[in-house]
Amino acid sequence: MYNYTRNPDRGPSNSWFWIVPGLLFYNIPLPMIHLWSLITVFQDGWGTSMRSSSELSKRGQAWKRWNDLGFFVVWMGIVGGTAARMAAHMAGWDDWSIYQAIAWGIVVPSAVSFYGLVIRG
Repeated sequence: MYNYTRNPDRGPSNSWFWIVPGLLFYNIPLPMIHLWSLITVFQDGWGTSMRSSSELSKRGQAWKRWNDLGFFVVWMGIVGGTAARMAAHMAGWDDWSIYQAIAWGIVVPSAVSFYGLVIRG
């Protein structure tokens, strides 16, 4: 709100549409990032690689990226399964359908996160 009221440019008229996705993409992973920061407080690396040609040639090191970003993949599975369970329960589905929704809610966000973060880099 501050930026909209104080910015003389005001931006495009549909810029308010991006506020909700921005808040979701920031706030959903935030609790796990805080926990991971507490767990790895004594690690002495930045957790990101440099963008030099020698570092870019190491893109195939999926195990290192899994070690660095695996917590995010697991967290997105937990969030997805919980959201799917809540939605299926509110829709009045039977128990078997709720279990299927939970499974899909875990698998899909985890797979997307894994592909985007660990495989693709």
